[in-house]
Amino acid sequence: MGQKVVTMETKVAAMLAEVDACRLTVSATCARLGISRTTYYKYRVRFDAEGVSGLIPRSRRPNRSPGATSESVVRLIVAARAGLDAEGWDNGATSIYYRLRRDGHHPPAVRTVHRVLVRAGLVEPQPGKRPRSSFRRFEFPATDDCWQVDAFSYLLADGSEVVVFELKDDRSRCLLEAQSWPDEDTLGAWTCLARARGYQVVCVNAS
Repeated sequence: MGQKVVTMETKVAAMLAEVDACRLTVSATCARLGISRTTYYKYRVRFDAEGVSGLIPRSRRPNRSPGATSESVVRLIVAARAGLDAEGWDNGATSIYYRLRRDGHHPPAVRTVHRVLVRAGLVEPQPGKRPRSSFRRFEFPATDDCWQVDAFSYLLADGSEVVVFELKDDRSRCLLEAQSWPDEDTLGAWTCLARARGYQVVCVNAS
């Protein structure tokens, strides 16, 4: 004989009925279910409005994602890729990024552009690539003789995206400077380097 499984929503519905019949108090019901009074009344409202189906756990996924790339930007990325391809140029994420900047747009970071291409099915995610841990890292023989700069995109709490530049000593791996920047560009890299050296970067626009 099969075992009868009692779901959580069935158990809650039964206890709500016990409260309605004055055989259980709200406090006793909360204690048995291990829930707060706030949660109890949330279940109460759902049950009164939808019945047992209202007690089924609901997804906590937000209705919208503030950090998601907008459809208009996605269309720009796809169109730029098609244009580069038609012109015979490289149409990877980096090329698309600089094409959009040239056209007066403000594209997301290169890695975000690549993720958009993957979601659109325009490039392969390359799951077979060697893991980074399998490569032997180059290490300069002397401290403070070679620095390296790297950048990565970072999503802020308000949904906006910035680029973080990091400057490290290649021997000691000491972090010499880190700064946020609007875009992954040359000026951002030079500014990070100059701050580490104590210089001030002056941007001169050629007329």
